Amino acid sequence: GGGVLVQHAANNAFPGWEAYESMVGLLWRGKDAGYGAYWDEDQGLMRIPPGEDRGAGHGSLHDWQITTRDAEHPVMAGLPTVWMHPYDELYHGQRGPAEEMNVLATTWSDPEFGGTGRHELIVWWRQFGEGKVMTFLPGHLWGGQGDDRALRCVGLRTLLQRSVEWLATGEVTLPVPENFPTEEKAIVIEE
Repeated sequence: GGGVLVQHAANNAFPGWEAYESMVGLLWRGKDAGYGAYWDEDQGLMRIPPGEDRGAGHGSLHDWQITTRDAEHPVMAGLPTVWMHPYDELYHGQRGPAEEMNVLATTWSDPEFGGTGRHELIVWWRQFGEGKVMTFLPGHLWGGQGDDRALRCVGLRTLLQRSVEWLATGEVTLPVPENFPTEEKAIVIEE
């Protein structure tokens, strides 16, 4: 009955382990490895049948906006509807069972940067037995990359902290910081 946070490339792990794939819901897999999903502005969560469209991938690193899709969820409560996230890898085309997905946030996957031209799911959670599993796709840093703004983003850190608190306690008491990113500007902690 606990909680698990799957962050960025942790969703690439354990191909073929059905329990893990069920926990996470959507993972870095080829197009034949299950359903895909994206967010439609009018219809909400849409599923793509196995074998259709593309599998998992990402375009080039760039700044992108995160859009809140469930403002009532404790993790997202009080956050701006849209806010800027800096220089990160944006996963698209995730595949898996894609069942009972509770979508918290999406991002427009811009074709200009190698994206799909759709709103891709980037934060969601699933019930798994007595527990909860949160998937959080932002937060790429490769050895030697040098530019770590994505991990120093106030928005990313706030979402991670609030997600962990919710997974552990079922509540969120951590406030949204005053220096949270805006729709036009990412806020990065200088270290």
